[in-house]
Amino acid sequence: MPSVVIMGAGPAGLTLGCHLARAGVDHVILERGHHPRPRVGETLLPSALEVFDEIGFLGVVRDAGFRRADGIVYHTLDDPPVVVGYDEFPGDPPRFDHSFHADRARLDMLLLKHAESLGCRIVQGATARHATTDDGGRVTGVVATVGTETLDLEADLVVDATGHRTLLGGQFDLRVRDPELDQVAFHSWFSNVDTGPADTAGHVHIFFLPVHRGWAWCAPLTDGYTSVGLVTDRESFQQWRLGPEEFFGACVAEHPGLQSALAQGHMARTLQAETSVNYGLERVCGDGWLAVGDAARFVDPVFSSGVGVAVASARSAARHAVPALRGDGATARALGPYQDELFGQAAVWRRFVRLYYRLMPAFTVFVQSPRHRPGILGLLQGDVRGAVDSGLLDEMDALVREVENQDAHPLRPSLREPRP
Repeated sequence: MPSVVIMGAGPAGLTLGCHLARAGVDHVILERGHHPRPRVGETLLPSALEVFDEIGFLGVVRDAGFRRADGIVYHTLDDPPVVVGYDEFPGDPPRFDHSFHADRARLDMLLLKHAESLGCRIVQGATARHATTDDGGRVTGVVATVGTETLDLEADLVVDATGHRTLLGGQFDLRVRDPELDQVAFHSWFSNVDTGPADTAGHVHIFFLPVHRGWAWCAPLTDGYTSVGLVTDRESFQQWRLGPEEFFGACVAEHPGLQSALAQGHMARTLQAETSVNYGLERVCGDGWLAVGDAARFVDPVFSSGVGVAVASARSAARHAVPALRGDGATARALGPYQDELFGQAAVWRRFVRLYYRLMPAFTVFVQSPRHRPGILGLLQGDVRGAVDSGLLDEMDALVREVENQDAHPLRPSLREPRP
């Protein structure tokens, strides 16, 4: 009987597996698909590289040939672009002065091979169906299928790393939509995209769109492809009464800079739609189980935070689960600090994202402020520090209220109304 069954072999599940392997904890990882799996290209935040370094994977990433990422360029509609270099991120000096634009299919495959090299047992084509429980409600294992065969696996701890599927969140009726953040996303790969001047051609480019809570990204990958996507409020998408491709094209036309970047571009993959991008679980752990990565919650795709947040949650889960397994067991009480940590970070991140959508130009105002820039950059690299961040976000909130109360405020036209 494995001590731990991990459902899902994405970045969160595999990273947790690496930590468990290094700690000598017996485990198995079940993956319903087969790697490599097509995924949207992603710019890795430096915080993700820190976790990769801890599990011995950073060298593999460096040698993989992914395109170097040196920073972020924010494009508003009216002002000059605002450039943020990863070498400016907090640290003396910053531990990582660059990152990488990753083809997720390759990245996940490499991480799987690395996990196997550490001793992780990974079964691909194994679909976790549901968790089993005892009479007291404690999770005791997983029922999975491999082809026509059914597996009934017992475990001391079951980990949900099924991503947006949120298997345990659905089974235990814990998944809830964010009432204030209800976004949809559309993305694809393009060839022949103009990524701008040479000194920022390797940066990820973010374009603020006039559509409600709308923004787009262009992240250059390898082999001449660029990951391009846009995010907007679900209600706005529905009001336009257009299909996904028509809506995508109409939004591109709303930003001259983005339209110019894609003027000679060609869509190389079918446009993908993500219609459930803001949610969380009411609890992320209990007796005999916990959830990591997107299976625990997904605040928003903004700031390329997906992989970084996922692998950080896996690191935190390992930090709490390993002592519990070696002690009195993986109980809700023993795993509670993991939930407290995750909820605390998510609260800061969610507040930051809400303020970003409320008044996008204020974000660039704070980025350019010498006093606020270090705190903003700390948040951008996934460094959530509680009280320090709260002070910064209080000031952002104060600016939003100031704009709300002054009809003649120069930022008033850019104020985005909150959801009712």
